[in-house]
Amino acid sequence: MNNREIKFRFWNKKKKAMLPGHHDITKGTPMIGDFEWLQFTGLTDSEGTDVYDGDILFNYDGNAHCEVKMIEGCWSAVYPKNTLNTKESIFVLKHSVGNLYNVAGNIYENPEILK
Repeated sequence: MNNREIKFRFWNKKKKAMLPGHHDITKGTPMIGDFEWLQFTGLTDSEGTDVYDGDILFNYDGNAHCEVKMIEGCWSAVYPKNTLNTKESIFVLKHSVGNLYNVAGNIYENPEILK
């Protein structure tokens, strides 16, 4: 079993800004209140970028975008309902995410990507 690094990044709800870098909550007081906690999934994309909760991924050909969410204890790719899909589609993300996806943005700074 592989141990993954436990780290977070934070979205400041009031300032509508992502705090730079990632944060190891074992080395300081956790942020509460005006901050949305975004957990590292333990996965990286094809360029080595860390994948976090709330990230928007696009598939290898750039045609389909999905949101990363924790669903029933599994990191999942959630494809939104749109003109092609009559309902939301959900797939469990595996360690092969790096071969299939790239981080395109996140639901806080780039919500228009999923529309």
